[in-house]
This record gives sequence, structure tokens and C-alpha cells, in this order.
Amino acid sequence: MPHPEWSGASTDLGVEVELASLVEWSEALEALEAALADRRPGETFLVVPLREGRPVPSLAVRMITSTWPAQDLGDWARKLQPPHPTKLTDLLEKAHAALQLLSGVTTLPEAQQDHEDVTRAIESAVSEFNTARNEIAALPPDSLIDELIGVLDRHAARVLEEIDEEAPAGGLVEDVIAGALHNSPTAAFHELVGAQILALEWDIDKARAVKLLATLGEEEPA
Repeated sequence: MPHPEWSGASTDLGVEVELASLVEWSEALEALEAALADRRPGETFLVVPLREGRPVPSLAVRMITSTWPAQDLGDWARKLQPPHPTKLTDLLEKAHAALQLLSGVTTLPEAQQDHEDVTRAIESAVSEFNTARNEIAALPPDSLIDELIGVLDRHAARVLEEIDEEAPAGGLVEDVIAGALHNSPTAAFHELVGAQILALEWDIDKARAVKLLATLGEEEPA
């Protein structure tokens, strides 16, 4: 439901969208964009998905002229219930951020890659990836955890190929950036977004998330 908050001539509206599953978020957002296409000048919306009545801040978006990821819930956080803890999602994002850094380093000239500051950044990223992946692997095992580890390992193998110059430099991070900017959706970006959605669902309800993964697998074409 919308909650208006006035500031001068501008109207900032908060819209809560209760979802049965976060997989529905993209479709719900498209419907909201269409419904709010004729919004008045100065009228903005913070759209927050809810699961079981609690917000999922990492998926919130702000509608101005188009939708953009919201950095946080801002003042609206005081008007909503506390968000769900997101241990698995945070670990997944930490591990993948490390892979993106390593992928980005491969685009640097070789002389810069050997600089001590870059070397330290590489060592830190490798350590962060291994730590986060190991923490995920140490969680109670199920098919969804296995799937997320598989995504990380596939993307890590791709980065290793970039480092070994067996694949285009910066391929993984460039694919993620292109997908995030909505101008060139890529398989790697869609796989990452799907993994994040499933991780969020697991953080909210483990058993239901595992069933959701099985359902999604059944929907894939043979």
C-alpha cells in the first residue's frame, strides 16, 4: 500500500508489494511501472518487496523517470518491519564481488597488474572469495546450497580462464555490468540475479526455497 510523504512540491511515495515468492518480483515490477507510467511531475516512488510482511531491502527500487536500484530504504526503514536477516545472500554477494574484482584486474596492462597495491587487492579478493565460499559450504547442505556453490565455481573457473588468457579479459565483470545497465542482458548476469533471488528466499524460508528451486528446474525446457 502507498504511504505519501511530502517535501515541498515533491511527493515521495512508498509502495509495499507482498509477494508469495521473490521470483515474482520482476513481473510485479513491470506491472507497477505500467500502472505508474502517468505519475505527476515531482512524484517518486520507493517500491519495496515484502515476504511474510517483512521488507527485502536489497531488491527495493526507486521510480523517478525509470526504475533504479535503491541504495537503502532511507527514512522508510522506520515505517516498515525489520528486514529479514540475509546471511547466505551476503556471503554470495561477497564471494561474487571478489570474483568481479579479479575479473576486472585482468583488463589492466601487465605492468599495472604487478603493482604492489594491485597485488594486495588480488590477494585480498582471493581470500574473501575462499572465505565466503567456505562459509556457504559449511551451511546445512541442501540442493539450493549446492546450486549456489555451483554458480560460484563456474564463475570462478571463468575468471581463472581470463587470468590464464584463455578467455577475453574482464569477461565476467563486463557481462555483469552490461546486464545491470539493462542495455545488454547476459547469461552470467541472469545467473547471478537468479542466484541472489534464491539465496534471499533461502534466508527467509529454507524449506520453501528448496521446493522453489525444484519447481524452477521442472519448468526448464528439456
